[in-house]
Amino acid sequence: LKGHAKVGKSSLLLRLHRWGVDRSRSMSCYFNFHGFNKDHFKSTETLLRALANEIAFELEYQNDDCISVEDVWQARRTPQQNLTRFIEAVLDLVSNQELQLLFDDADALFEHGTPSSDFFSLLRAWHEKRKSDVKGRWKRLDLVIAHATDPSLWIKDLNQSPFNVGDAFKLQKVAGAYWRGDAKNPMLTRIYGTAFAKK
Repeated sequence: LKGHAKVGKSSLLLRLHRWGVDRSRSMSCYFNFHGFNKDHFKSTETLLRALANEIAFELEYQNDDCISVEDVWQARRTPQQNLTRFIEAVLDLVSNQELQLLFDDADALFEHGTPSSDFFSLLRAWHEKRKSDVKGRWKRLDLVIAHATDPSLWIKDLNQSPFNVGDAFKLQKVAGAYWRGDAKNPMLTRIYGTAFAKK
């Protein structure tokens, strides 16, 4: 989801998050990378572990069952393997539900070198797993990445980029209007944008 600053990307992602939480068939986790501190970006390990902890916290809030990051994270694996195993464990736990991960302000990650490229290549790998997933669990994972900057300026290997697969949307503006023009009725959201089959 691409759009310039102040166009409504965060608002749209928060609405998707609320919609996901309100649906009984879906679990939803919202991340705003501007809320992460500089220590989270020190290494791939610290970034991916922070994401796993945030996912565990969100899911514990939405679901009585929860998975401990410590139960899955192992020193013999790479951080990417650990987060992948953690997501697989979550998908197994919520086997009758979809999991949506909403990443807002991804631009905040672009300048952090190796942790950034490792994170985005991991998202691309998860997208590729959907194609060969015989258990069907990866098909229940939905990813939304909101950004303003063109990712090709930051991601060196476009074959490792999650921004050139899936569906791309350029958000132009978001506006509200009351149903039938009456302020007593619920507010509806109009989303103005352009959809691309592939970026």
